[in-house]
Amino acid sequence: IPLMLLHRTPEQYFVDMFTGGANIACAVGRNVIANDSHYELIKMWQAVQQGWDIPTNISEELYQSIKATPNNYPPELVAFAGFGCSFGGKYFGGYARSGGRNYANEARKGILRKAKNLTKTIFINQNYVDVEIPPNSIIYCDPPYANTTEYSSGKFDNAQFWDWALHMSKLHTLFVSEFIAPQPFKCIWEQKRKISTAIKSYQTKTERLFTYKGDN
Repeated sequence: IPLMLLHRTPEQYFVDMFTGGANIACAVGRNVIANDSHYELIKMWQAVQQGWDIPTNISEELYQSIKATPNNYPPELVAFAGFGCSFGGKYFGGYARSGGRNYANEARKGILRKAKNLTKTIFINQNYVDVEIPPNSIIYCDPPYANTTEYSSGKFDNAQFWDWALHMSKLHTLFVSEFIAPQPFKCIWEQKRKISTAIKSYQTKTERLFTYKGDN
């Protein structure tokens, strides 16, 4: 985050384009737009901003009911159960149970910790290409990693994303978290991490932060 904010001006917007769990958005501070194409997830963050009383427990029976008939439940509850109460945080990837832990309450506490820094964040639910970005913004993109488990809201077109990223880089300051990137994007930071692959196993890869450094 310090690298991305190094030259930020006081009024400059920060756009967290694939906000997910809002880990970046909650650490940035002022003038933040947090977008995600996952409708229920954004409704959850908006509900949290409005004081939603997050459940302290989600039974397996309720979890399975929400998974089977999500339209019967408020979208914020669907997202909370789907992400917060699932194994590995994978959207409705299986009810999390291990060693007597209360995953729902752990997720609740984590959300409330972040919420303190998200009171003025603008949460929106759009496809990234449709987001209206204030002039000269800082844009952070953490898109679904290529060749890993499918994006929870549908298949992600990686090639289209990089075309869009190149265009946006000439209008804004853009950063992308990925393992590899096409030219003319350059790596400015890297760290090893474990990821879940498409064949339901884990492997260590080097996550990198890329930015546009010009065509030369």
